[in-house]
Amino acid sequence: MEGPLSSARNKYDLDFTELHDRALNFDTRAGDRILSRIRKRGESGRFTDMRVWDTSERAIELVYPENEDHAWAKGDSVDLEVTVGSQRILFEGLIVDEIRHNEFAKRIGIRYARRLEKWSRAERRSGPRWICSNQYYPICVATSPFISSGAVVFQVSDVSSEGMQLVCDISKTYLIPRLKIRLTVNFPLVGDFVTTVEVVRIGFDSVGGKDHLSIGVKFLKLTHEMRSVIAQYLIEFSNAPSLRALRDHGFKPPDPKRGVDFYFAKTESEIRAIWKLRRLAHENDDNIAITAVTDEEMSDKYDMVSRLIVGSYRGKIIATARTHFGSMDLPLEHENYVEWPQSLPRRDQVFEVSRVALDPEFQKGDLLFGLFQFIVMTYREERPYVVLSAWPHQVGLYEKLGFSDTGLRHKGDLWKHEQRVMIADGLASLCGRNLNPVTWNLTWRPVAERMIDCGVIEPKGMNKLRMKVYKAFGLPSRFVERIVTRPRKA
Repeated sequence: MEGPLSSARNKYDLDFTELHDRALNFDTRAGDRILSRIRKRGESGRFTDMRVWDTSERAIELVYPENEDHAWAKGDSVDLEVTVGSQRILFEGLIVDEIRHNEFAKRIGIRYARRLEKWSRAERRSGPRWICSNQYYPICVATSPFISSGAVVFQVSDVSSEGMQLVCDISKTYLIPRLKIRLTVNFPLVGDFVTTVEVVRIGFDSVGGKDHLSIGVKFLKLTHEMRSVIAQYLIEFSNAPSLRALRDHGFKPPDPKRGVDFYFAKTESEIRAIWKLRRLAHENDDNIAITAVTDEEMSDKYDMVSRLIVGSYRGKIIATARTHFGSMDLPLEHENYVEWPQSLPRRDQVFEVSRVALDPEFQKGDLLFGLFQFIVMTYREERPYVVLSAWPHQVGLYEKLGFSDTGLRHKGDLWKHEQRVMIADGLASLCGRNLNPVTWNLTWRPVAERMIDCGVIEPKGMNKLRMKVYKAFGLPSRFVERIVTRPRKA
């Protein structure tokens, strides 16, 4: 039912339905902070002040001033100045309807000129749009620029490197193209920031059978911190296909492994996906010596007696490794290639990690750290040593994780390059021994704290003291990581 205020306003209504595309016009009130003035194109005279009656994406309705002797006619081109809050926006306009009036009101309808429409099309986002999760929609809050008290809440439906698509109730806001809005944006479970955007397009969208206002906005500036928040949300909750797809458009999630589920493979389809991933990863690294290798050739007998670990993103396996626990009766996998020296730990003190592979679309992130953090969660004090083989370009990375070179080398018929056998003391790495505090905080600290809480390990003496000292470097470590990973200008 209409209230007294609506009824009082209805008597001033005139038929301008042909001016607006749909019922996308927002009534203004005398107290609203939105003003306008016009003059004919090509004239250098003064502007005529007019009160704004209705606005929409493409047009504006103005109240014709009393006792005004200007002759405004249909088809006149005009200079149009609209002031919203403290923002002044200039348009070219065209009077598209004769002056309408009744006993209460006298108005003209002005449609924004074609030049504005061309500008709007040119501003359409050229990059991919990533759809936000319907379970974790980001929320924006904007204080209305023309009402002294009150705020407008928007829901973010998609994000790109250039802007966002916002949705809100039709009755909540007044908007025109080029309007700049200051938003507080919250990305659930990730973070928030404050930014300024510019309105590019306004239209309708249907949500649950109800019309909502759909607003396309472009970012005026995105800092590194803002990009990090957006990127982390996209890798966890959007339909972004890969880490590379985000990185190619300036987004680098600070913690992409949070969007990946790690578990042990159980089904035949998962095992076959593992074989395929191994082949793709080694082909990408140019490790395979055979020209036409099949997925099945990426397997061997140890797949049947080992635990196959996978990392899944949106149902796709993007990371894998296998762990094998040796015994005094069962040779290590590495003993198929090298003679195991007595100077190294016994078979029953070692668990092996092999066939590590990452999807090329997700490399150069922290996915490998996430994979090894999951592997180390299977650590046992009676098997403190981890053994693996590394390609030459991986040696430096594994040394940062606490591995050391044993001096053993091997090369199979399938591979182009020689592999180096490396070993690490799992307990020493978890306690920070032979690691700098920055690396320990960023890689092993979360795992060590969880294993201590679960009673799996119990550091004592120097190990306990070292961990306590290293924890003091937690915040500086994050700062160093942010500096190192900050995008560089080309």
